[in-house]
Amino acid sequence: METEISIDNAAEESDGEDDVGRTTDHSAEVDTQLILDRTNNKPRYMFRAYSSGSRGFNSNGLFKSQAAKEGNYRDVESLTESEMKTHLKKHIGHEELESHFISFSVSYLWVFRKALRMKEQGRQDVRIVMLESFEIPRGTWVRHAHSMLRGYGADADLMMKNLGVAELLVWDELRVSMNETKLDDMLNGGVLTLLPIFKMPNNEETITG
Repeated sequence: METEISIDNAAEESDGEDDVGRTTDHSAEVDTQLILDRTNNKPRYMFRAYSSGSRGFNSNGLFKSQAAKEGNYRDVESLTESEMKTHLKKHIGHEELESHFISFSVSYLWVFRKALRMKEQGRQDVRIVMLESFEIPRGTWVRHAHSMLRGYGADADLMMKNLGVAELLVWDELRVSMNETKLDDMLNGGVLTLLPIFKMPNNEETITG
C-alpha cells in the first residue's frame, strides 16, 4: 500500500499541495500545513505499551492496525474528508474496533502509566517499546493526532478536550527497528523507586506482586 508522505521530508515535499495532511476531498477546508508542522516538530522518541490482548498486531519491529491485521488494508488517500473525520473520532474515542490507526505517544510517563493499568487489569505480558522517529521509513503516513482532530473538526464532538496532544497516528502498518522491554523486568529492576508517583497505596501490591 502506498502511503502519503515521508515523515522526515514532509515540509520539503508538501508545498501546500493537497496530497499531504488531509484527504483529497474538500481540501481547502483542512489546514494541512498546520498538521504537518506539528507532526514534524515531534520529539525524537515515540513509545507504545501493549500486551497480547491489545488490538492490532504488535511485535518488536512490526505493528499493524486492527484493520490491517484482519487483511483490510485501505489507501488513506481514498478517504473523503467526512470518512477521515469519522475514523479519527472513533479511534480516539475508542469506538472503532477495526481501526486503521496505530497509536504511539511522545510521553514515556503516559505510556508507562498505561502499561501499569494493563498489569492491574491482569495482563501478565505487558511490554513497552521505544523507537526513534528518524528511523521511520520514508513514505510512512504519520500525523499528530490532536492536530488531525482539530484540522478535521472532530475535536468538537469528543467529550474530553486536548485528546491526542501527545499522540501520533500511523496508518495501517509500521515496520521499524525499536527497543522493547517487559514491564515486569522494569518493575523488578526498581523503576518505581525512580517514579514514586505511580506507587499508589491501593494498587502497590498488584503492581509489584
